[in-house]
Amino acid sequence: MNTWIARILVSIGVVVTAVPVAIAQSAIPPSHGRMDVSRQYQQRPFSLPSERVEVRLTYIKTALKISEDQESQWSAYADVMRKLAREADERIETWRSWMKDRRQRPRPTAIERLERRQSFHAAALRRLNEILAAATPLYEVLTPDQKLVADRMLVPRPRRLGHEGWRRR
Repeated sequence: MNTWIARILVSIGVVVTAVPVAIAQSAIPPSHGRMDVSRQYQQRPFSLPSERVEVRLTYIKTALKISEDQESQWSAYADVMRKLAREADERIETWRSWMKDRRQRPRPTAIERLERRQSFHAAALRRLNEILAAATPLYEVLTPDQKLVADRMLVPRPRRLGHEGWRRR
């Protein structure tokens, strides 16, 4: 008798858990390829780096507790980060327009892809050098406590490819 009751309770538990999941799955619209992802990306708040940079700079400045003596170095660092965010906006817009008409272009050769990768890495190195040139004077005027915070916050976080696409760690 006890095993019979236990089987009934387990069956009821399975049904009770499966029904909300089935309802939730039916409420999600079906995906139709990459177009859904791009539309979803464009609907997000802060979809461009220039829209995020001010929030991030305010957060870092508050966390570092920048004093009046450190304000000039902070301003130089913030200006570089704003400039790099505007450049990233331009790269994103260029990429979006490039992706729209990619079907009309022939597939690039191996050499063209290597040259494209080389120019990408050269531009990334230039941006990293600009950040380093602006962050070094700022870091030098920070107190030891501020440096502990800066060690975690001033370095741009790397991106990695996960099952959801490019995302931050």
